[in-house]
Amino acid sequence: MTTLTLVGDLAPVGLSRFAIADHGRQTNTALTLANLEVPLCAPGLSPAPKAGPHLRGEPAIARELAAGFPSLVASLANNHLMDFGAAGLAETQATIRAAGVRTVGAGRDAAEAAAPLMMQLPGLRVGILAATDRWFGLAATGQPGVNPLAPDLPHRIRQLRSEVDLVIASVHGGGEVSPWPSPRWQQTLRALIDAGATLVHAHHPHVPLGWERHGAGWICYGLGNTLVQPALWAGPATTRRSWRLQFDLENPGQAPAVSEWEIRGSAAAELACLRPVVTAESEDVVALNGPLADAGLLEGLHQEYALRLWEAFYADRVNLADTGYRRGRLAARLGRDLALAVFQPARWRALLRQRGLFHYHLFSAATHAEEIATALGVLHGEQPDRRTARTRALAERWMPAALFAA
Repeated sequence: MTTLTLVGDLAPVGLSRFAIADHGRQTNTALTLANLEVPLCAPGLSPAPKAGPHLRGEPAIARELAAGFPSLVASLANNHLMDFGAAGLAETQATIRAAGVRTVGAGRDAAEAAAPLMMQLPGLRVGILAATDRWFGLAATGQPGVNPLAPDLPHRIRQLRSEVDLVIASVHGGGEVSPWPSPRWQQTLRALIDAGATLVHAHHPHVPLGWERHGAGWICYGLGNTLVQPALWAGPATTRRSWRLQFDLENPGQAPAVSEWEIRGSAAAELACLRPVVTAESEDVVALNGPLADAGLLEGLHQEYALRLWEAFYADRVNLADTGYRRGRLAARLGRDLALAVFQPARWRALLRQRGLFHYHLFSAATHAEEIATALGVLHGEQPDRRTARTRALAERWMPAALFAA
């Protein structure tokens, strides 16, 4: 039996070490695949221009990661890996590779970032590709960065499949804190299986999502946060929980063995196994996996999510809704802009750039653009409203308001 273990996001901000509780720990794996959400670099590097927070992990955590997750491969293709630019990327790669961890999905230019990781496991030749939705720090010709999710990814999977026994695609995208993928994201990931991938390992939502058998492969839509600093991570308990899925690569059609994990502690972090065995009949598995096979229900749930996100975030911040708060904020902003333009022009230009990067962030990523379009389409009658009493009940149970307030 050649075992692959899939885990979720590793974001060890503020951690130099962590512990794994003995109960439920699974070490008999030939390969563990995770998403390393943050650069591991020393303080002092200049932050890269971008919207949103700049995250950084301590380089010392690299050896802890290697010890805690056997035969670890880290996907670097995500929206935070380039928070400290090319220097942060170079230090991250050097640090984590020195700890014995292999990486995929980032590099000194577009070709290196897009290159697959080739591995020889017992009796199997495996190729891993990693890509991210289009946020910040994308690699280009002559420019270091992360590998963007491009339309040619299915073609590259077909090419790689001719060289190996199985292909794994690790992809960063999907709606944050949504326990279900959007219909578009589901179609995007299913196309990777149709192209020849055996497994699709998706991440970014930071809460556990479901998984499904599609064609000849498996899609894991999101495994949640596997490692964060509990004291620094706001939000409900679901943002500190994760799935751990184990597949037998010699029998890839067999359903995975699933366990549920939780991050506990305050100043330190301990990964504790809540359920060593999660069955397909479990309430949460049924709730998360069931809609994946029902296109109408999945669309309604995505509309529930998009409208909640619209009300909590987009409506005021992208200035596309006429609310009292927006009118007051616009008046205050105009006054501040005028004062800055007259008395502090350099600061005013920097502020304008930051606003431009924020809007780039919203519209360059297909994930954000779809969320905004879905909310506007439903609100103004362009898209049929697929919400029902059932979608509302599921949304209230699995997408509480606290998720959107964090």
